[in-house]
Amino acid sequence: MRLRRWASMSLALVVLQSAVLGAAPAAHAAVPAPSADAGSDPSVLSTDYGLAAWVPASTSNYTVATRPTGQPITHVVIHVTQGSYAGAISWFQNPASKVSAHYTFRSSDGAVTQSVREKDIAWHAGNWTYNTQSIGIEHEAWVDNPAWYTDAMYRASAALTRNLANKYGIPKTRSNIIAHSEVPGATHTDPGPYWNWTYYMQLVNGVTGIGSGTVHSATPVLNVRSGPGTGYAVVGTLTGGTTVSVYCQATGTSVTGPYGTTGIWHRIGTNRYVSAAYLNTGYSGYIPNVPRC
Repeated sequence: MRLRRWASMSLALVVLQSAVLGAAPAAHAAVPAPSADAGSDPSVLSTDYGLAAWVPASTSNYTVATRPTGQPITHVVIHVTQGSYAGAISWFQNPASKVSAHYTFRSSDGAVTQSVREKDIAWHAGNWTYNTQSIGIEHEAWVDNPAWYTDAMYRASAALTRNLANKYGIPKTRSNIIAHSEVPGATHTDPGPYWNWTYYMQLVNGVTGIGSGTVHSATPVLNVRSGPGTGYAVVGTLTGGTTVSVYCQATGTSVTGPYGTTGIWHRIGTNRYVSAAYLNTGYSGYIPNVPRC
């Protein structure tokens, strides 16, 4: 999605500078579209995390440090961009922005770019103490649109957070892996109400399996819903015999079907759920090693 460019740069500058100064509207402002002459080669890989491309932020937008020797790294802070993946990366390269994050994830496929070395202090938290002791991770999304929070992005981001936790001894708990909105003194709301912390933290803690199931063969049409219950909107249908992947499992409306009465719902895609009462997974309850959500 292309975003407002120069018309919104002054507003975005004021808002994104809050990562250093600590005053801002409730959520990140939309970042400008990427400039055509950003000039870094995305094929260059990070030396900190081999799955990440390396596109360095402007040296005007972070503080050089020697972490964890100089300061401990104790937290991971989860952000959303309120703008595009490319736009966020480009904005960190703009010396006028005075803001940065260590990593940014793309919604569609979980691709990741690093902009600031882990040893250095990115300007992202809106609280200097938290800046000095944390890694900031941005996610391409808008806080009011759950469709951007894809399984691909959750899983890729959780893999990085798990790597960081193992590397720096960060506890894999919600006390140390926090929302931008949970930073003391922060005035932001990201990642917002649609970020699934239950799912994310299970992934961070190594519950990373993907299950599968087949719609009962005698079922003519099975409704796919936007959430774990019959009160959610129908967003599609499946015919009997269709096999699907199960990314996570939730508790919702109790349903009676060919496989009994159950409140378990399986997420088969972003905002796509089916009742376990109609899905043969080989298990009578939750599928082992598939995270809850």
